[in-house]
Amino acid sequence: MEKTKRNFNIYVIGSIAATLICVLLRTLCVFLFYDLEIGYYTRGAALPIIFNILIILSVVFFGVGALLLTKDKGIDVQNNSQFVRYLSIVPFGAFLFFVANASNKLLAYSSLNAQLDMTFYISLICGLCGAIYFAMTALNKNKAVVGLLFGFLTIVWFIVSLATSYFDPYVQMNSPDKLIFHMACLSGMLFILGEIRCYFSTPRKTLYMFSLSLASLFLFTTSVPSILVTLFGDGLRGYVLLAEDVVCFAVGLFATAKLISIAFFEEEEIKEKTEEENETTGDTAQEIETVETAEEKVDEVEVSDER
Repeated sequence: MEKTKRNFNIYVIGSIAATLICVLLRTLCVFLFYDLEIGYYTRGAALPIIFNILIILSVVFFGVGALLLTKDKGIDVQNNSQFVRYLSIVPFGAFLFFVANASNKLLAYSSLNAQLDMTFYISLICGLCGAIYFAMTALNKNKAVVGLLFGFLTIVWFIVSLATSYFDPYVQMNSPDKLIFHMACLSGMLFILGEIRCYFSTPRKTLYMFSLSLASLFLFTTSVPSILVTLFGDGLRGYVLLAEDVVCFAVGLFATAKLISIAFFEEEEIKEKTEEENETTGDTAQEIETVETAEEKVDEVEVSDER
């Protein structure tokens, strides 16, 4: 068990390290080699190739590591420490930011008597449901049916975001920026699906651990460089998609928090539960002792009366 725990911690540290390296490499690629006019990296640049190789190796590492480590029944993937609940406020705020941004766009179009397509309204409603979903996590409201509903609508938000990007006629279909964003949406869907299974206490350990690492990798790798370039550079996918990048960053942060929590906060949670059980047992023992003492006193009184 101790060996498995150590290997699992190494897996988590390796996953986070791979994510940080990929984020750094893509940020450099975007700032140094990305051509906004054609939507591709500069031909012949070595750094984008290194980034692509590293991200493929990272995915393979996540898959093999999750498959080998989750065979041990001692790993509790449903661990939901206070650390995770506190950080769930971040995606809650990010979805609210998205809803506020979309609402401003809706008001602007309404003032111009312009129409928006149906996907916009679906994305707006699902974004609000995403905020509610993470608010439930922050408040530790683990109701399975409600979690299923709002979790499913959060997945729909990722589907709509992917579809909007996929059918964007102004960006080349095989643009590296578009492809990495699509992978981020797919990993976000897989992660939320795993979260929904946890609501029903039926997680598939291997798939869930893989989805956590994958979500951390792709959501961070797509959002951090895009946000930095949008704010401090010439823009990548445009300011209008900044809200989507903020949501991807927040959900990636939450997935990373879950990964860290399972690895390093599990023992803390077990200790807290043990202390609570001991306190409950102690209180029960005191109550039993009090009752027994009272019964003895009653017996003594009865004996005295008989005499």
